[in-house]
Amino acid sequence: MRVSEENQVGIPTITVARINELADDSSSASIDLDIDENVSSSNEQSSYWAEQEENLLSKKDLDKVSRDNQHKRDEDWRTKFDSTFKRLFTLLAFLFAFMVTALVLHWIIPESWQWLSESQAGRLETVVLAVLVSKAATVMQAKIQ
Repeated sequence: MRVSEENQVGIPTITVARINELADDSSSASIDLDIDENVSSSNEQSSYWAEQEENLLSKKDLDKVSRDNQHKRDEDWRTKFDSTFKRLFTLLAFLFAFMVTALVLHWIIPESWQWLSESQAGRLETVVLAVLVSKAATVMQAKIQ
């Protein structure tokens, strides 16, 4: 069964009659072959980029472009790392402040109001003391140097 031209949307079809018509009309400047324009525009884009690459290679600027791109990637990484570090540090500082507050409240409120068990309070004391000793050791090390 032969498919009609109306059903072949986007598929270029050239018949013998169309070839004869084109041959008779050789004076026309542009020949319409029913080619999809998206294909030609993507070909134009790829040829544009190929031309740009050729220009860069001919000017020996490819190394400079590569260095610039690497610098941009490094700067993006530094920015992301800095923001992530700040967020993580803020979260840990908040958690430390919460632990200190819970431990101090555990020490000063009456025993009937306490919500921490002795083992939980002991773990909090260990964490808080470890952080404080670590900070003191860091300060002393900085003074020595």
